[in-house]
Amino acid sequence: KREILVGYRVILPMAMACAGLVYITRHFVIQILFSDEFRYIEVLFFWQLIGDTLKIASWLIAFVMLARAMVKLYIITELVFSALFYVLISRLTPLLGLEATAISHAIVYFFYLLVMYWTVIKRETLK
Repeated sequence: KREILVGYRVILPMAMACAGLVYITRHFVIQILFSDEFRYIEVLFFWQLIGDTLKIASWLIAFVMLARAMVKLYIITELVFSALFYVLISRLTPLLGLEATAISHAIVYFFYLLVMYWTVIKRETLK
């Protein structure tokens, strides 16, 4: 638990700060890295960065799962959440267009974080 808390105190604020910086400079980044035809991807940054931050938060716990040799459960959760990502994209794309991918990414990693928390942290405290 202590290692996870240290990770959350150090790594997560850095990830959030980097995500904030990327979000603030998104227009400039698109201009520098891409042609003008890519200006429409600017709308994807918010949800993509939310999803990336949640992904980092969940991976901090998922690595504990691997360290405890819970490999089978780790593989199952990866497969389930990959399938969920596909299903969400399939269902949301007709409604939201391209943004469905970034929103699906954020939704999947929100639930992945909850499952990792319950599986690794909460379940351990209930024993």
